[in-house]
Amino acid sequence: MNSSKNLVLLLLGLFIFGCHSDDSKNTYTIKGKVGNGYAIFDPFMTDSLLTAKYITRVNLISGDQIIASTTDDEFEFTNLEEGKSYMVVPQSIKKGFMGTTAIDFVIIRKFTEGIDELNTWQKKMAADVNLDNHINQADLDLVYDCLLNTPCTATSFRFVTDNFDGNGVGFIDQFLIPNLNANTEVNFLPIALGDVNRSF
Repeated sequence: MNSSKNLVLLLLGLFIFGCHSDDSKNTYTIKGKVGNGYAIFDPFMTDSLLTAKYITRVNLISGDQIIASTTDDEFEFTNLEEGKSYMVVPQSIKKGFMGTTAIDFVIIRKFTEGIDELNTWQKKMAADVNLDNHINQADLDLVYDCLLNTPCTATSFRFVTDNFDGNGVGFIDQFLIPNLNANTEVNFLPIALGDVNRSF
Protein backbone atom coordinates (compact mmCIF):
# COMPACT_ATOMS: atom_id res chain seq x y z
CA MET A 1 0.00 0.00 0.00
CA ASN A 2 2.78 2.39 1.01
CA SER A 3 4.76 1.57 -2.13
CA SER A 4 1.71 2.35 -4.31
CA LYS A 5 1.17 5.61 -2.48
CA ASN A 6 4.83 6.55 -2.87
CA LEU A 7 4.67 5.73 -6.59
CA VAL A 8 1.62 7.97 -7.03
CA LEU A 9 3.36 10.83 -5.18
CA LEU A 10 6.49 10.37 -7.29
CA LEU A 11 4.53 10.46 -10.54
CA LEU A 12 2.59 13.51 -9.35
CA GLY A 13 5.83 15.28 -8.48
CA LEU A 14 7.35 14.49 -11.87
CA PHE A 15 4.21 15.77 -13.61
CA ILE A 16 4.25 19.05 -11.68
CA PHE A 17 7.99 19.52 -12.31
CA GLY A 18 7.55 18.77 -15.99
CA CYS A 19 4.76 21.31 -16.35
CA HIS A 20 6.81 23.93 -14.53
CA SER A 21 9.91 23.39 -16.65
CA ASP A 22 7.87 23.67 -19.87
CA ASP A 23 6.61 27.08 -18.75
CA SER A 24 10.08 28.51 -18.16
CA LYS A 25 11.54 29.59 -21.51
CA ASN A 26 14.70 31.46 -22.25
CA THR A 27 14.52 35.02 -23.51
CA TYR A 28 16.93 36.73 -25.86
CA THR A 29 17.84 40.12 -27.30
CA ILE A 30 17.93 41.39 -30.88
CA LYS A 31 20.07 44.50 -31.27
CA GLY A 32 21.94 46.47 -33.90
CA LYS A 33 22.26 49.84 -35.57
CA VAL A 34 21.25 51.66 -38.72
CA GLY A 35 23.83 53.68 -40.65
CA ASN A 36 27.58 53.97 -40.63
CA GLY A 37 27.79 56.41 -37.73
CA TYR A 38 28.30 59.51 -39.85
CA ALA A 39 25.97 62.51 -39.88
CA ILE A 40 24.63 63.51 -43.29
CA PHE A 41 23.52 66.85 -44.70
CA ASP A 42 19.82 67.34 -45.28
CA PRO A 43 19.41 69.38 -48.49
CA PHE A 44 15.80 70.21 -47.57
CA MET A 45 16.70 71.92 -44.29
CA THR A 46 19.41 74.59 -44.28
CA ASP A 47 22.41 73.69 -42.11
CA SER A 48 20.68 70.57 -40.82
CA LEU A 49 22.64 67.39 -40.15
CA LEU A 50 20.87 64.07 -39.93
CA THR A 51 21.82 60.75 -38.42
CA ALA A 52 19.96 57.51 -39.00
CA LYS A 53 17.96 58.44 -35.90
CA TYR A 54 16.14 61.10 -37.93
CA ILE A 55 15.55 59.12 -41.12
CA THR A 56 14.65 55.67 -39.84
CA ARG A 57 12.12 53.75 -37.81
CA VAL A 58 13.02 50.17 -36.88
CA ASN A 59 10.06 47.86 -36.28
CA LEU A 60 10.14 44.44 -34.65
CA ILE A 61 7.41 42.18 -36.03
CA SER A 62 6.18 38.86 -34.68
CA GLY A 63 3.40 37.15 -36.56
CA ASP A 64 1.58 39.99 -38.25
CA GLN A 65 1.97 42.45 -35.37
CA ILE A 66 4.51 45.20 -34.71
CA ILE A 67 5.50 44.43 -31.12
CA ALA A 68 8.19 47.10 -30.69
CA SER A 69 9.47 50.14 -32.54
CA THR A 70 12.20 52.76 -32.19
CA THR A 71 13.60 55.73 -34.10
CA ASP A 72 17.02 55.50 -32.46
CA ASP A 73 19.94 54.69 -34.74
CA GLU A 74 20.94 51.96 -32.27
CA PHE A 75 18.14 49.56 -31.37
CA GLU A 76 17.80 46.84 -28.74
CA PHE A 77 14.73 44.65 -28.33
CA THR A 78 14.88 42.59 -25.12
CA ASN A 79 13.01 39.75 -23.38
CA LEU A 80 12.09 38.05 -26.65
CA GLU A 81 10.70 34.56 -26.31
CA GLU A 82 12.80 31.61 -27.44
CA GLY A 83 11.55 29.66 -30.45
CA LYS A 84 9.41 32.43 -31.91
CA SER A 85 9.94 34.03 -35.31
CA TYR A 86 10.85 37.71 -35.46
CA MET A 87 11.43 40.15 -38.29
CA VAL A 88 13.45 43.37 -37.98
CA VAL A 89 12.23 45.96 -40.50
CA PRO A 90 13.89 49.37 -40.91
CA GLN A 91 11.75 51.96 -42.66
CA SER A 92 12.52 55.37 -44.11
CA ILE A 93 10.51 58.07 -42.35
CA LYS A 94 12.18 60.85 -44.31
CA LYS A 95 10.47 61.64 -47.61
CA GLY A 96 12.09 62.97 -50.76
CA PHE A 97 15.28 62.07 -52.61
CA MET A 98 18.49 63.20 -50.95
CA GLY A 99 21.48 63.97 -53.16
CA THR A 100 19.55 63.35 -56.39
CA THR A 101 20.39 65.74 -59.22
CA ALA A 102 19.98 66.02 -62.98
CA ILE A 103 23.21 64.02 -63.30
CA ASP A 104 21.50 61.04 -61.67
CA PHE A 105 18.56 61.42 -64.05
CA VAL A 106 20.94 61.27 -67.04
CA ILE A 107 22.73 58.19 -65.63
CA ILE A 108 19.43 56.33 -65.17
CA ARG A 109 18.21 57.38 -68.62
CA LYS A 110 21.40 56.12 -70.28
CA PHE A 111 20.93 52.79 -68.51
CA THR A 112 17.31 52.42 -69.62
CA GLU A 113 18.35 53.24 -73.20
CA GLY A 114 21.12 50.63 -73.16
CA ILE A 115 23.90 53.20 -73.54
CA ASP A 116 25.69 52.73 -70.21
CA GLU A 117 25.70 50.11 -67.46
CA LEU A 118 25.13 50.50 -63.76
CA ASN A 119 28.16 48.54 -62.63
CA THR A 120 27.45 48.03 -58.91
CA TRP A 121 24.49 46.75 -56.93
CA GLN A 122 24.47 50.04 -55.00
CA LYS A 123 23.87 52.02 -58.20
CA LYS A 124 21.18 49.61 -59.37
CA MET A 125 19.38 49.78 -56.04
CA ALA A 126 19.60 53.58 -55.98
CA ALA A 127 18.19 53.76 -59.52
CA ASP A 128 15.14 51.62 -58.65
CA VAL A 129 13.41 54.56 -57.01
CA ASN A 130 9.88 53.13 -57.16
CA LEU A 131 10.99 49.89 -55.44
CA ASP A 132 9.57 47.48 -58.04
CA ASN A 133 12.90 45.70 -58.73
CA HIS A 134 13.02 47.07 -62.29
CA ILE A 135 14.81 50.12 -63.65
CA ASN A 136 12.74 51.69 -66.40
CA GLN A 137 10.76 54.72 -67.51
CA ALA A 138 8.67 54.66 -64.33
CA ASP A 139 11.80 55.38 -62.29
CA LEU A 140 12.82 58.16 -64.66
CA ASP A 141 9.39 59.75 -64.38
CA LEU A 142 9.53 59.69 -60.57
CA VAL A 143 13.03 61.22 -60.48
CA TYR A 144 11.95 63.89 -62.98
CA ASP A 145 8.86 64.76 -60.95
CA CYS A 146 10.84 65.00 -57.73
CA LEU A 147 13.50 67.21 -59.32
CA LEU A 148 10.84 69.63 -60.54
CA ASN A 149 8.39 69.53 -57.68
CA THR A 150 8.83 70.05 -53.96
CA PRO A 151 8.04 68.60 -51.61
CA CYS A 152 8.81 65.19 -53.05
CA THR A 153 6.95 62.39 -51.27
CA ALA A 154 9.02 59.49 -52.64
CA THR A 155 10.77 57.12 -50.23
CA SER A 156 14.26 58.38 -49.37
CA PHE A 157 16.11 55.21 -48.44
CA ARG A 158 16.23 51.45 -48.69
CA PHE A 159 18.18 49.38 -46.20
CA VAL A 160 20.47 46.39 -46.54
CA THR A 161 22.23 44.32 -43.91
CA ASP A 162 25.92 45.19 -43.63
CA ASN A 163 26.93 41.84 -45.17
CA PHE A 164 24.83 42.38 -48.32
CA ASP A 165 26.82 41.76 -51.51
CA GLY A 166 24.20 41.84 -54.26
CA ASN A 167 24.79 38.17 -55.04
CA GLY A 168 22.52 36.42 -52.58
CA VAL A 169 24.31 37.17 -49.32
CA GLY A 170 22.54 39.46 -46.86
CA PHE A 171 19.05 40.92 -46.67
CA ILE A 172 17.16 43.85 -48.21
CA ASP A 173 14.56 45.86 -46.25
CA GLN A 174 14.13 43.25 -43.51
CA PHE A 175 15.94 40.61 -41.46
CA LEU A 176 14.09 37.42 -40.57
CA ILE A 177 14.91 35.23 -37.58
CA PRO A 178 12.67 32.16 -38.05
CA ASN A 179 13.44 30.52 -34.69
CA LEU A 180 15.10 32.74 -32.11
CA ASN A 181 17.49 30.69 -29.99
CA ALA A 182 20.34 33.10 -29.24
CA ASN A 183 21.08 36.78 -28.79
CA THR A 184 21.25 38.25 -32.29
CA GLU A 185 22.89 41.35 -33.77
CA VAL A 186 22.00 42.81 -37.16
CA ASN A 187 23.23 46.08 -38.65
CA PHE A 188 21.72 47.93 -41.61
CA LEU A 189 23.18 50.37 -44.12
CA PRO A 190 20.97 52.98 -45.84
CA ILE A 191 20.98 53.34 -49.63
CA ALA A 192 19.86 56.81 -50.77
CA LEU A 193 17.33 56.28 -53.55
CA GLY A 194 17.89 58.35 -56.68
CA ASP A 195 21.49 59.17 -55.74
CA VAL A 196 23.08 56.88 -58.33
CA ASN A 197 26.43 58.68 -58.42
CA ARG A 198 26.49 58.65 -54.59
CA SER A 199 27.04 62.38 -54.21
CA PHE A 200 24.99 62.43 -51.01
